[in-house]
Amino acid sequence: MIVTCIAPVNIAVIKYWGKRDEELILPLNDSISATLNTDQMHAKTTIMASPSFKEDRMWLNGREVPMDSPRIQNCLKEMVARAERAGAVRYSSLAACRLRVCSENNFPTAAGLASSAAGYACLVFTLAKLFGLEGDISGIARLGSGSACRSVLGGFVRWHKGSAADGCDSVASQVVPASHWPELRILILVVNDAQKATGSSVGMKTTVETSELLKLRVAECVPARVDSITEAIREKDFRKFGELTMKDSNQLHAVCLDSFPPLFYMNSVSHAIVNFVHLYNATDLQVAYTFDAGPNACLFVLEENLPRLVATINHVFPPGNNSTKYFQGIPVAVPHINEDVLKLGMEPKEAGSLKYIISTRLGAGPHEVPDHLLTTAGEPRSATT
Repeated sequence: MIVTCIAPVNIAVIKYWGKRDEELILPLNDSISATLNTDQMHAKTTIMASPSFKEDRMWLNGREVPMDSPRIQNCLKEMVARAERAGAVRYSSLAACRLRVCSENNFPTAAGLASSAAGYACLVFTLAKLFGLEGDISGIARLGSGSACRSVLGGFVRWHKGSAADGCDSVASQVVPASHWPELRILILVVNDAQKATGSSVGMKTTVETSELLKLRVAECVPARVDSITEAIREKDFRKFGELTMKDSNQLHAVCLDSFPPLFYMNSVSHAIVNFVHLYNATDLQVAYTFDAGPNACLFVLEENLPRLVATINHVFPPGNNSTKYFQGIPVAVPHINEDVLKLGMEPKEAGSLKYIISTRLGAGPHEVPDHLLTTAGEPRSATT
């Protein structure tokens, strides 16, 4: 049997940063994210099961990797246990099989663009399809990567921190579907697509152990923001949504700086984007930024304001030599730069400061697709040595 699925990236607007249980990946606070459309950014996973395979094997982005990672094994074990408890008919026919897993991202891996969230969500969703399982799988995806639990659902999603010691109530639920806010558009400004120096898991642990500011954030700031932004999303109140999103992004990086030693995920171009947004919003809040643990920005904007924003970005952050690939994703008809924008005093930065831009919108979550990454013999179609 063979199944292939794709799963989306999600971008947190109220951030997850810090665990109360490292092994079960239980967060210190609730978080809320936007699921992006899989047409522009996704992880894709093929899983093949056969009794003729001698061992489990896995390929990630064209290279073979071991499958003995504790997080991968935790996902597999929990999925098998659930299939056995449910008496899944399809799983019973697979019990004697070994697996071949092949996964690819169509966006940079480990660069602060939630690649692990999309990857583990895709792995668990594909396993569920292979085993014939229905129902909530967010708790299993969480065992691979905490934020992966949010990528198994579409639209805006809330990850509940839960209170149970075993993590049974630390699951995701949908706030609203993608269809609720079709006017919302999203731009990913890729500043650096290289792997970041300090991974999120290591960074979180350092922050939990050393940051005094994190305690205030978890106890007082996040609970109020979660309620407020949920209301803003449901009411489609962009100004309220944008302000809360930017404040929470700023606070994430503040607790990173409050860690010891401090954690630096944003760079000078990231800070230039923050300044750009606040200048752009001088008379009216029309665009909001958020940064995960990396230098790349995610901008939210209403569709009616998107063309002017893109024109201004092109003026302030002109493309370098890769101008033909500079703007990717959903096309935008870009007007000439307005005189009122030029009066804001936003001087152009060095050409190529941004590597490229991805234009996208909210998405509906993971789903099965027909084109497989493995051959009929169980070998990857694009593997490298």
